[in-house]
Amino acid sequence: MRVLLVIDNPDDRDCGKLASDICRAGSRFGLEVSVAAFDAGEMEEEFEIGAKSFHRLESENPLDMNSAYRLRNIVRSRDIDIVHSFGIREAVQTRLATIGNKSVQRVLHLQDQNYTNPKRKGRFGIRSATRMADATLLPTKTAFSMLRSSGIDTRKNFYLCPPGTRQVTERRFELKKKLGLTEQNALIGTKADFRHDSGTDPKTICRALSRVFEDIPSARFVFAGSIVEEGEDLFQECVDLCDESGIGERVFFITDGEEIALAIDSLDLFVCSETFERIPLPLIESMAAGIPSVVSDTETIAELTNGGKCCDVFVRGDQEELANKLLSLIKNEKLRAKRSADARAFAQENFSIGSHLMSLKTLYTELLAERELPTENDEEGSEIDESTEAGDSVLGLE
Repeated sequence: MRVLLVIDNPDDRDCGKLASDICRAGSRFGLEVSVAAFDAGEMEEEFEIGAKSFHRLESENPLDMNSAYRLRNIVRSRDIDIVHSFGIREAVQTRLATIGNKSVQRVLHLQDQNYTNPKRKGRFGIRSATRMADATLLPTKTAFSMLRSSGIDTRKNFYLCPPGTRQVTERRFELKKKLGLTEQNALIGTKADFRHDSGTDPKTICRALSRVFEDIPSARFVFAGSIVEEGEDLFQECVDLCDESGIGERVFFITDGEEIALAIDSLDLFVCSETFERIPLPLIESMAAGIPSVVSDTETIAELTNGGKCCDVFVRGDQEELANKLLSLIKNEKLRAKRSADARAFAQENFSIGSHLMSLKTLYTELLAERELPTENDEEGSEIDESTEAGDSVLGLE
């Protein structure tokens, strides 16, 4: 079964990471996986190793006909069965690239979507994108509830597909060593990009750290994430907060792609400060590695952590409660061991890349069994109309 994954950026902390894991493990499930990405990224090599083929489209406009043509040629030349897109822009390009192609089934994966009461424009984008797909995958039951409350009908062609990640069998603590830290230094950290309206709250973390370092002087913290989408101001605000509090030397800001990839493996505690209702895949990674976590109180995170039973939960924006939860874990070895065991067990049971791929293959098989194969009277495939009107029609804007 030949699958083409269409992603935004190889460095994306959620969709890019999940797509990379699918590439690496897909062959074990009879999937021949190729990848097309709109933007370049430092982690392209990961895809070039794991994927059957990797293609860079280099386009920012959802209605860019040149990238649609390139995507169409990839689908035809590789005889693709399933085109699996990871976002609204990707879904638009997939629709344009497969007009008239009855042999291909389109899957839309809303993995990194913000489901928190999307605005009218956001609802329109989601509704339009789902109409272009033969199947839409949502990662949590909370996502279904949020979309329904926003007036989006999820009763037809929507499927629950929990995220998956590779299981960690051995931790090497490479980043911790590169930072010159020892076993005596408790390394706390988070993995999230700095971006405008990112849906994370790194400033609350910065404010909580003063109290943590006051009680545990040997502790250190690492922010691991790229600076993207006008995130320079947020990044600088966090640096300034740490410097003004006199803790700048104890806080590391890691923005290099290769070092970001090492972050989870080196942490003793993980902090997830999501404020949006969406999937924080680094949290799933930390759970799979058995890293005790302190997480914000969103409904999505509660679902991912067994109702908060395998982690410690703080109220979003409450720096005092966050500091208290971190100190409690650092000082209580038995509690850390319990949180570690509970998190690993829950992740292995619910979020393995194997179970994720099995769900995908089952869905792919069902879709291919239902597809309408072309007849002798059908043309090879309608050509893409390069006019703006054609693109608007696909989006339902006419």
